[in-house]
Amino acid sequence: MPKQNKKRKHAETSSSKEEHVDENIDGVLFNEMTSVNDQLLSLSKKVKLVGHHYFVNNSSMIDEFVGNINEFLKDLDVHRRKVSSDQLNSDNLFHIYQFLDLPILMNSCQLVSKTWRETLKRLSFKVKLGSKSYTKRNSVKIGKEEITSLLDGSFIKNVTSLSLFSAGVDTFQALASCKKLDNLTKLDLSSNNMGIQTVKNLKKCSIKNLTKLNLSGMRKFTEKEVKELLNSSFMSSVKKLDLSSHDYPETILQIMSESKYLNQLTHLKLPQHVQYLKKGDNGLVPFLKDKVNLEYLAIRNRSLNESQYPNLFTSLTNITSLDLSYGYMPNSEFVNLIFSPSLPKLTTLKAERFNWTNANIFKERTQYTKENSEVVQCPPNSQSSITDLYLKNTYISTFPSLTYHCPNLKRLTISNSYALDCENKELLKSTYVTFLSAPTLSNLEYLDISDLTCLESLFEIIFDSSVYSNLKELICKCSNVHGIKLYENLVSKCTNLVNLRNFDAFAVSASSECVKALQTNPTFAKLRKVRINSYDHQELLSYWNK
Repeated sequence: MPKQNKKRKHAETSSSKEEHVDENIDGVLFNEMTSVNDQLLSLSKKVKLVGHHYFVNNSSMIDEFVGNINEFLKDLDVHRRKVSSDQLNSDNLFHIYQFLDLPILMNSCQLVSKTWRETLKRLSFKVKLGSKSYTKRNSVKIGKEEITSLLDGSFIKNVTSLSLFSAGVDTFQALASCKKLDNLTKLDLSSNNMGIQTVKNLKKCSIKNLTKLNLSGMRKFTEKEVKELLNSSFMSSVKKLDLSSHDYPETILQIMSESKYLNQLTHLKLPQHVQYLKKGDNGLVPFLKDKVNLEYLAIRNRSLNESQYPNLFTSLTNITSLDLSYGYMPNSEFVNLIFSPSLPKLTTLKAERFNWTNANIFKERTQYTKENSEVVQCPPNSQSSITDLYLKNTYISTFPSLTYHCPNLKRLTISNSYALDCENKELLKSTYVTFLSAPTLSNLEYLDISDLTCLESLFEIIFDSSVYSNLKELICKCSNVHGIKLYENLVSKCTNLVNLRNFDAFAVSASSECVKALQTNPTFAKLRKVRINSYDHQELLSYWNK
């Protein structure tokens, strides 16, 4: 009778646990099994101390004890196999889901079974609604049903990134009423109309974990709307802000300076103001003064004049990446910036199509003809922390020895499609030869020298110098330059490019012997991708590009 009661109680306990699972069941079970395990070890020692009479007098209890242990072991084994199988199936489904788009996941996969539906809850979704277009004719607006279906759906809590293009006021009204956006961290509203009513709805949105906000290219975003939004608590958690645009009010930097929420920013893309590049300060210096947390800053298409650059970056001690592309600055100040003690963590510097205000190079296309011969010297014994230097379409002849002071460089881009228009080709060639002959380039892993008229001279340096032993990617396309050749003797005798994996020499001519040398020379054993004009010997190139 006791045995039956015990079994009945065991069954009832199992049933009740199915109905109610303790939220801390993992911890409870671990503690209980640890306790039972200790007791079993103790029992194992004590049972060896009793005699035959104990087993005869307590046979029923002992049989029940052994039966319960066997039943537990059976249940444990069955359940362990089941959950392991379920997890394996879930992991496989999770991997498959990565290759499916959201409509298929929502409309098909979740309807298959409970396992499929539960696995979907492990996913993080990136959702894009509407189409991004700069003309009304080509834009596709977000429908009310579309946004409602998303926000009311069972998987809205899984959405971590949301992009809304051509969104109307009703879209932002729906967004404001949704209380399930706690996991949303990225919001892209670029190129939308941002009137005052839209801003008011946006301020009501409950997105407490929003860290990345894209407001680039906004329309109807006047001084009133900018003040309303940037000074609201909606910005309280934003760390990364994109304001790149040509349409913001001229006073935006002053407005941004007044916001208490922007001092926490770590990544910032500032507006671009082409129409008043040379109108003086525009509030840039006072705005940046308190942005001590910035790690990435883009100041594109701006003139950094004499009233700005001495104090512009003095407080940005945490900056690691700086983008000054399409801007204006004296070449001497640019060099000083690279070695500035105010930027001790700077590792990435981008200055695409940069113009030196004291060199007067960039004007109309027809006037890209003269290269300034004034050389700027780097500070003696100075070393830059830069690891990634991007100088595409920027003339570098004003500081040919710069690389001699950059021992940490891993990526270097000096491609220049305007080099063809420079009258002083010899000066240009001398500059690039000097630039790439620096012994300090031994850490370089990526090099882009595309469209330079002196490519053949640079090939001689790169394929011969031991400095380039760590180079993994060599990009030397010549879309705008004709007649450039890579010679077989350079390739066959090369012993230094042992780590080269990607060689993109699009439109560079090479003989079949040259390509064969790339195949047979053991130096290029790690080469996996090759693009080169090999006189229609494509079968040779297929050796890599399978």
